[in-house]
Amino acid sequence: MYKRDPLLTLPPLLIRPPEFTPTTKLTLERLELLNINSDNFLWPKEEKLFQHIMKLNEHSLAFEEQDRGTLKESYFTPYIMPTIPHVPWEYKNIPYPTWHHG
Repeated sequence: MYKRDPLLTLPPLLIRPPEFTPTTKLTLERLELLNINSDNFLWPKEEKLFQHIMKLNEHSLAFEEQDRGTLKESYFTPYIMPTIPHVPWEYKNIPYPTWHHG
């Protein structure tokens, strides 16, 4: 159990985040790979805020194998997830009534 609320330590979000400027880790090419707003769900200001948040937390991103971390073995023992070869399921479309005029 936490002795304090971890949300209280989060920095406040900016109302007007700055324009994205690339860093050595979060380059423009890598940002584009994330495909942040591919369906145009976010408003431009929201997309800009998301880019800003990604930049603030770039230390948690792993674009290359050497950046990938693992959980401390003193906390969690390593495990292997067994898998078996299988054929993926195919979902059929939901049937809908067809109206015939005749």
